[in-house]
Amino acid sequence: MIRWAEDLGAPALVTGADMLVDRVKPSMKDAAGIALAAAGYIGAYTGYGGLMLKNVGIAAAPWAFKAIVNKVSGAGITRGLSVRSRVSRWPAPAYLNQFDGTKLD
Repeated sequence: MIRWAEDLGAPALVTGADMLVDRVKPSMKDAAGIALAAAGYIGAYTGYGGLMLKNVGIAAAPWAFKAIVNKVSGAGITRGLSVRSRVSRWPAPAYLNQFDGTKLD
């Protein structure tokens, strides 16, 4: 038996939220997916919201997992590329003047 509100309404709600966030504020897309999935699973755990909220969490789970993977993999690349030199040049100058001491006749 299909429960129209829970089984079809929850994925439709998540898809609508995905499209709305994509148009209005794309920078918040990852956070919105994580928030919807968290709200659904926390609601299901606490018994609040019934099957509708539980199915919202289930429908938003792929969106949230993809957002978490994007966040984690992006952080790893940034840390790998940022190399800091621990060599101190003080009190020496940071560069040498290429034409220092050159005379023009």
